[in-house]
Amino acid sequence: MTAVLEEKLAPGRHILGPLEEFVPRCIGPTWELDAFGRFVLPERTLGWHVIEWAFDHLNSPDGGEDDEDGEDSSGWMPTDEQARWILWYYAIDEHGLWLYRDAVLQRIKGWGKDPLAAMICAVELVGPCRFAGWEADGVTPRTKSQPRAWIQIVGTAQDQTKNTATLLQGIFKKATIAKFDIDVNKTIIYAHGATRRIEVTTSSYSTLEGNRPSLVIANETHHWKKSNDGHELWKVIRRNVNKGRKVRGARILSITNAFDPSQESVAQKQRRGWETQMERRGSSRVLYDSLEADETVGLYSLPYTDVVDGQMVLEVDAEGARVPPSEEGLREHLRRVLGRLNGDAWWLDVEETIDEIFDPESSPSEMRRFYLNSVLSGDDAYLLEAYVKRMVHPSVAEVRGKREHGDVLRMGWSIVAADDPVVLFFDGSKSDDSTAIVGCRLSDGYVFLVGIWEQPSGTRGRSWRAPRDQVDGRVHEAFARFNVVAFWGDPSHAKDDEDGTRYWDGLLDQWHVEFGDRLQYWAVQGGDHRSSTMWDMASPANQKLFSEAVVRFQEEVEDMAFLIDGHPALLAHFRHAREAMGQFGKVVRKPTRGGRQKIDILVCAVGARMLARLMTIKGLEVEEVPSREFWW
Repeated sequence: MTAVLEEKLAPGRHILGPLEEFVPRCIGPTWELDAFGRFVLPERTLGWHVIEWAFDHLNSPDGGEDDEDGEDSSGWMPTDEQARWILWYYAIDEHGLWLYRDAVLQRIKGWGKDPLAAMICAVELVGPCRFAGWEADGVTPRTKSQPRAWIQIVGTAQDQTKNTATLLQGIFKKATIAKFDIDVNKTIIYAHGATRRIEVTTSSYSTLEGNRPSLVIANETHHWKKSNDGHELWKVIRRNVNKGRKVRGARILSITNAFDPSQESVAQKQRRGWETQMERRGSSRVLYDSLEADETVGLYSLPYTDVVDGQMVLEVDAEGARVPPSEEGLREHLRRVLGRLNGDAWWLDVEETIDEIFDPESSPSEMRRFYLNSVLSGDDAYLLEAYVKRMVHPSVAEVRGKREHGDVLRMGWSIVAADDPVVLFFDGSKSDDSTAIVGCRLSDGYVFLVGIWEQPSGTRGRSWRAPRDQVDGRVHEAFARFNVVAFWGDPSHAKDDEDGTRYWDGLLDQWHVEFGDRLQYWAVQGGDHRSSTMWDMASPANQKLFSEAVVRFQEEVEDMAFLIDGHPALLAHFRHAREAMGQFGKVVRKPTRGGRQKIDILVCAVGARMLARLMTIKGLEVEEVPSREFWW
């Protein structure tokens, strides 16, 4: 360490070494390199024709120099990164068919998704966008335009489509407009005597039913949620495009920022579907392309470092504890991160972006999604999805990966032996919320779903009541299958429609009678309300105990102190949970009161972990039952 560097260091700070080079996560082929460090390009593609045509017929998105006639003299020229994406988007196989059925382009804010989508729309309207046979070499394709081009730019709100739509107003050169008889209007563009068109729509999904588009641009799918009919809109678009895949080579191009996992957006459904395909088959017909920071790279959860002459410096206080990093340390870190995540988008100002990130009014979670392209939940999310994903037990994940069909629930039971001591926690509801049961193995804390019953959507759910007979059957199955040593249940205070008693009290009392002798740690151990199963969360003492468990569960998830079974419903409930402060400390809640995004499985998981810990600290000796046949 040089004397100059020593002089710059305040007391109590230590050199850790050079800053590591940030390496973004590259999804898709755009940044893929071969063994010689060269970018990988498709063997057969229409993309070269597309790029050449765009330069000759389209105006530059940033508006080049005008010639004497007032025409933009520069053509549409993609960056190298965009050019590689175009080549892959228009890649074809040896039969001239699309290599990718659909595409998702996920990039940081300002990267140029809308200008690229506008260019694709223009090419699909009158440009060389379809296969027309091979040249003599059998590798170079000939191209033609789509004679029945019908391009739709779709969003759930006008703000989602306006950027792409506005760019289309001036994208065609004057000579191109004359040559292809293009008529540019505000929300629709016609060509070749109105036989082809580009239309911008935010109409109700029902009005789009039955359309036969040749291309759909799905704008900002991270905003397409159930609450704004985004899910229904997506279903309609997929049905419409499927009608024209063979005849028109129809496809969907989705452009999006990183999504909030707690919102269950269409962008999230697409990512989850792509990941599932890659896990099961190692390939996908969806061109999912993203350049992103790892989910654990945050803005205010960075290493506690400062930067002095390119060296990382750990900051500690007088007692040796780590202290938050300085703003300059964070800025230097972000310069390196953003320099890579911007890709070839030379127009993005890194310092301006950093200033926006540090604006006190900026939301850290939004800044991570917009500028780090990180898939992270909102600021009040109880758990980060990145932490939850890594907790899925590898053996169970392997079982799920090999079995596309089968008993999804009992796959999570596959690693629990019949004589493994487990505890169960039950959360009951009458109609609106979910009813769930979660188990926890005492030996290692493994958490698995035992049952979930949820209200159906739509008219089917209006008269629905949680099926007590099915829940009772599952409890009996669990006691026959597992070595259950404790079973607590939080009853709903909703009343039965027929006799006015609390909806679950009868079953909880029945389970106490049937299984109480077998259970080693009772929910209420004395007094008039003595019960092995009835653990009422309405009790202030229980609320305080559960609040402490909520804090501990969150810390254990971050420390990866236990594993989970990865059931889709379990993961969804974990994602939905928000944190808030209650009377006795931290609590978990749904994103919106009365909303469809439930968290009851999470509540049961917290309860099961709490019960397992209580048994441990009480020093209870768990007796193993005679081994039974192992099945699932």
